[in-house]
Amino acid sequence: MPIPTGPARAPRGPLRDVVYATLLDEIVTGVLPPGSDLSDEQVAQRLGVSRTPVREALDRLAAIDLVRVAPRRWTQVAPLDVRDAHDALDVSTTLLGHVLRGVSARLTPEDREVLQAYLDDGLRDAGTYAAALRQREPERTVLPVVLERHGNVAVARAHGILMPTVRRYLIQRHDTLDLDAALPPLRQSLRGAIDGDGRAARDGIVGWARALVPEAYAPRPVTVDAETERPQPTLAGEPATGDRTTTLAARTAADLRAAILDGTLEPGEVLREQPLMEWLGVSRTPLRVALTQLEFSGLVELTHHRLTRVSGLDERLAADRAELMWLLHRRAVDLAVPRLSPVRLSRLDAAVRVMDSAVDAGDLRTAAAYAVHWTGLLDDASGNRVLVRLTDLVRPTVQRHIAMAWDAARWRTMVAVLAAATRALADGDGPRARAALDEMHLVPPYPDGPAD
Repeated sequence: MPIPTGPARAPRGPLRDVVYATLLDEIVTGVLPPGSDLSDEQVAQRLGVSRTPVREALDRLAAIDLVRVAPRRWTQVAPLDVRDAHDALDVSTTLLGHVLRGVSARLTPEDREVLQAYLDDGLRDAGTYAAALRQREPERTVLPVVLERHGNVAVARAHGILMPTVRRYLIQRHDTLDLDAALPPLRQSLRGAIDGDGRAARDGIVGWARALVPEAYAPRPVTVDAETERPQPTLAGEPATGDRTTTLAARTAADLRAAILDGTLEPGEVLREQPLMEWLGVSRTPLRVALTQLEFSGLVELTHHRLTRVSGLDERLAADRAELMWLLHRRAVDLAVPRLSPVRLSRLDAAVRVMDSAVDAGDLRTAAAYAVHWTGLLDDASGNRVLVRLTDLVRPTVQRHIAMAWDAARWRTMVAVLAAATRALADGDGPRARAALDEMHLVPPYPDGPAD
């Protein structure tokens, strides 16, 4: 389909954000279907802007897999991947369930009024709910309230990355959705939040997703790709043992990530495009997409019209990302337990043994690399590709933080915890494995009690 010729109705805000929001909405709603050509010049002309904000918007869309880019050849709308949409729904519901359980007791009277209005006006029946979805009512009203009240920047950003894919699927596959079955648990979720019952709010939102798209929660068979070996960690001065990246932007991000983790690029160092392009042997487009991905990871500070730098350590953001990783790893346990093969279990055990030896030798950089490698092996076994990509984005920042901030006693605890989790997984005991991860991440309990 060619780019629409009529004037676009764009939201207000900084120009780069206006262009991004406009293109995002057109892709999600199907105005720009898969395969649509996104020429910089044509998009700029249609929106009445220069090519610079268009290019920035396309880089951001490529970073969340809504746009595909062949540098110097073409930029197109990516196809809707049904499996990724199912996986994104699973992960986003996990995050939102956690948020709702945590904030339901802390919502203000004004917050509850917003939720009540949506419950009354948007969820009367399947027709009003379908209209609310088309008009983005949940994203414009309910979600901002609960995510802001929760206050975790990493969780909110992760949810924001996932929602376009979920919304795209719900809109473009609306004729396959059972809205009547999804309404009761969704009403339960909102009612629970309004009444301050966090467990009811969480259970309702999970029930909503399962009723709306039951195939997203079907058992995941163990396939050949599930047994593909995750590359061993690359340490300073060592060559990589494997590369699972497929695009030039992904490989560029991997090279930059390794350089930051091994100290080649130090905190605060300015990242200028031209020297990086020459060093990495890439053009500007894959470099910018890579920097956008690393900005979400927390390894890079990417601010419009300001210098791009390697980020420093931020204790608050580190805690936010640790909470995000805890949530994702708990979900990975649930999905992985019935899928773990002897091969995967042996790899988990081997990672713990390497980490144990590294701690004994005082080599905390290696210990950190293998600690996050263990979590990567667990995530791989989940079979949820979106969960794996999301944790791979966040994992490097966690690795850098624990390598620089943890003392020997904390590392001894980490070895014991991961060893216990490995034994629990070998026994097929998901609750015991989750309990070990709870101890590893040290996330505070919910207002209404511990995690379950």
